[in-house]
Amino acid sequence: LLQRPHMVVMDEDRAVKGPKCTIERDDLMHCFTPDLMIPHDRRNHPTIEHPLLLDYGFEMDGVRPGNISQLSGFNRMEIFPDPIVERFVDGRSYRSGDYLTINGKYLDAAASERDVQVKIGDELCNLTALANRALTCLPPDPTISNQLQYNDKPRVIVKIGGMNYDVGELVYNSKESDISPQVLVAISVAILGFHEDDYQKCALLIRDARSKLNMILLRLEGVDMECARAKQQNRCYE
Repeated sequence: LLQRPHMVVMDEDRAVKGPKCTIERDDLMHCFTPDLMIPHDRRNHPTIEHPLLLDYGFEMDGVRPGNISQLSGFNRMEIFPDPIVERFVDGRSYRSGDYLTINGKYLDAAASERDVQVKIGDELCNLTALANRALTCLPPDPTISNQLQYNDKPRVIVKIGGMNYDVGELVYNSKESDISPQVLVAISVAILGFHEDDYQKCALLIRDARSKLNMILLRLEGVDMECARAKQQNRCYE
């Protein structure tokens, strides 16, 4: 009975062993890739355009049966740069119902949406888009959440594969505490002496502009997602 399976990756003249695999059943086990710890000054450091191509195999209870990537039907493993997730500067204010965008780099280089999880406090932020330099999710509504309330400052944690990133605090603002676009228009009307018709026109223009902007952003995110899905599946991070 197999007891101690590990994935092994061959990098130049060294064999790097990953953590112990989890055996689910006789024909299925889950394994994490090893941490290669590739120095940044290495000449052939992995990039998006030129990932490292490494051989790999498995160690079964101390015995290494061979190099799987040399067998027919198997490819060498592609190694991409680790994702970079930008932290919030002095926290991030959020209004209920809006989307939360987190910026970064290499976010989808070797990950699909199923590999990414965003948590706000103890609750999930539903992922809606994943691209190379940004991801978007819809935070839980504090009016129906048992964990979150307005003016809370929960921490945002992004998990990509086996890596966790503390992005910072998210401040839930109640709708009453924010100045809405309609209120800003009303203030402008009072200052400039517009007539009521002018106020209505301004309000409509703002609403239409926000709607068109949201549609453009969603379309761009959709293009990025399609490009990500078109990439090969046999990839991993450092």
